[in-house]
Amino acid sequence: MEVFSFSSVTQIINFLNSKVLTILRLINNHPNQITYVYHNLLIENKVKISKTQVYRYVDCLVKYNLVNKSHYLNDVDVKGYIYKINNKGIEVLYILSKRFERDKSVE
Repeated sequence: MEVFSFSSVTQIINFLNSKVLTILRLINNHPNQITYVYHNLLIENKVKISKTQVYRYVDCLVKYNLVNKSHYLNDVDVKGYIYKINNKGIEVLYILSKRFERDKSVE
């Protein structure tokens, strides 16, 4: 997984920042997971983010209808809602990646 990084300074600073776009990409690449799993994957990829930030960002993605929130999983080891990106979320991720993301091959 690659962390989303902007190619230049943009007006997208409040909701659609690099962390939330990285989470959106993560949900796209790893569908049907719980927030706890996404937080662990972000930490593994050296993204400095707290658990509460991840939960807030995922809730915003659901609120803006970019991610679907499914049933509650209640296993012994795992508890939480299952998330999957929808077509609108994929479209937003594609448009923003194409328009704003830094080209890794140039670096």
